Amino acid sequence: MSVNRNRRDDGPGHIFHATSRVNWQEWHFDEDAPKALLAELIREAAERFGVTVLAGVLMSNHIHLVVQSPPPALFRQLTGRVTSCRHFREWPDGHANASVLSQFMRRIRHRMSIMRQSELGLTGHFWDSYFHAAPVIDPLSLVVRIAYDHRNPVKANMVQEPEDYAWSSAAEWATGAKGRMPISLDSTLPFGLSKAELRERVFRYQQPALDLLGDELAEVFQMPPDESAAALRVLLEDRGLL
Repeated sequence: MSVNRNRRDDGPGHIFHATSRVNWQEWHFDEDAPKALLAELIREAAERFGVTVLAGVLMSNHIHLVVQSPPPALFRQLTGRVTSCRHFREWPDGHANASVLSQFMRRIRHRMSIMRQSELGLTGHFWDSYFHAAPVIDPLSLVVRIAYDHRNPVKANMVQEPEDYAWSSAAEWATGAKGRMPISLDSTLPFGLSKAELRERVFRYQQPALDLLGDELAEVFQMPPDESAAALRVLLEDRGLL
């Protein structure tokens, strides 16, 4: 079940688990250079739109990002409103219907497609349709999604441990040292969690047992927010992970 992109609630401080894939799942990010470019575009877009990147991983044909929309004052400055908007349409900056999340992702995807297509001599759509962004509404959903993203390179047999992958936030979460992923763990963290609490909870689920959930976990992630949060708790309880 896919997230309805026309009803994405992008209010101030809201958190999303965003995913975007390359068209036909081609391996257009399989080297360090395009990953470095993509990381820089994420950093630039986050700064431009006041988005906090809490975690992420850049794979060879897709990206995962856990992001938080700006706090109320900056959100109002960027959009001209104080509450959330469910419009997906990418309005100009400052328009009352502007979606911060949409413009953040659009800028990354658009600039990456222009640069990479020119370099590779490609035509047509670079990205596979729209990006997907699932709202994250509770601490458990947040930590499991971050842990899930961190384990992506392990599941793909690229590294032995999540923190061994350079283009993931796992190493910075583990050591506190700045890595290649442009994340921020110095901002006010969601759900009233401290950095230490959030890190401890992520590590609790960043284990091989999470890989065994496979398609079940992916299906839960695609549910509407309330259903997803409830189904995730049930799934983890059934597998003895909660």
